[in-house]
Amino acid sequence: MIKLTTVKALPDYKLYLEFDDGVKGEIDMSSYVFWATVFSQLKNFDSFSSFSLNKTGSAIVWNDSADLDVMACYFKLSWINPLEYFKSEKYATA
Repeated sequence: MIKLTTVKALPDYKLYLEFDDGVKGEIDMSSYVFWATVFSQLKNFDSFSSFSLNKTGSAIVWNDSADLDVMACYFKLSWINPLEYFKSEKYATA
């Protein structure tokens, strides 16, 4: 299974992510922060910057009330089709 190794809050409500297989990049969270009710509490940048990984490392969590799936981020950054990933040897050996 792919593991998130680095996550950093950047200006303009972006997250910089790095994964253990070399995939890395930025996820723009601004539309979620300003339009999705569950993320609306993060309009304050200090709140947005205060996140952690859940116990399994499968989600980025803000105050136990909003979370972002790590694998969804991975698929967005890598342009890998989730169905193809889960059929692949890479997943089978995880």
